[in-house]
This record gives sequence, C-alpha cells and structure tokens, in this order.
Amino acid sequence: MRAEARRQRRELYLAHGCAQLDGKGTFSWTPDRDRLGALHGTIAGRSARLAVDPGLGSSLISRRFATELGIAGGPPIDVRGPTGPVTGAPATVELQIGGARARDVAVAVVDALPEDLDGVIGLDFLWRFEITDDRGRLRAAPPRR
Repeated sequence: MRAEARRQRRELYLAHGCAQLDGKGTFSWTPDRDRLGALHGTIAGRSARLAVDPGLGSSLISRRFATELGIAGGPPIDVRGPTGPVTGAPATVELQIGGARARDVAVAVVDALPEDLDGVIGLDFLWRFEITDDRGRLRAAPPRR
C-alpha cells in the first residue's frame, strides 16, 4: 500500500508540472550565522547579498536592487518582512545561492531590507529543495522523488 501511495503522489506531482519547479544543485548554511547576510548569490543573474529566513513565506528583493535589474513588479501586496508586515510588488525571478538555483520564484519587491541586503530568501525558494540538518548546518538539495 505504501509503495502504491508513493507512486500515485509521484504521478500527481509530475502531471501538474511541479517537477519543473524543483530546485537544482545544493547549498548549505548555518541559520544563526548566515541569516544576517553572510551569503552571496544571484538574483536574475546578478551578484547579490542575501540572507535566508525560513520564517518568510515570500522571498524579498529590495526596490533599489530591483530597479537596477529593471524589475518593476505588479500591484501592491502585503507580505511578512524580516521585521514585520510590509507592502511589496510581486515579481518573478531566478534565484541562486551557492550551487542551488531555482527559476520562476515569486518574490516581493520591497522598499528596504536590513543591513544593505539585496534580497532575503524565504520558503518560496526553499520549498523547491529537500532540507536536511547536519548538526546545525542546513543543506538544501534537489528533492528525491
């Protein structure tokens, strides 16, 4: 029965195109240390200073950085920022941290981020990976299906 349920879940997953959104590659971070912007990555192919905050549902990019990339965003939406609720403009970008990359990630363009960050990575990027804990160091790798 368990194998049958797994087969059905996989078929459903593939039928709805979810596999196309899976992250590629890997990266790792230590939450307490790296959350404050110690990670470097790319947003839409451009080098960026990033933080990881799994408490955020939406990844965020600063308006300053989005303007440099030519990203305007859509009509205003309310999202949770690192310091509380903020209003942002929705956009879709490719994000990369270390060797991990995901395309078509929905982000919110917000007026400002703490500590001169260009972006904060939230669950909308992280859910595309399988996260494992190795004695406090978290590792994101493509999901096993």
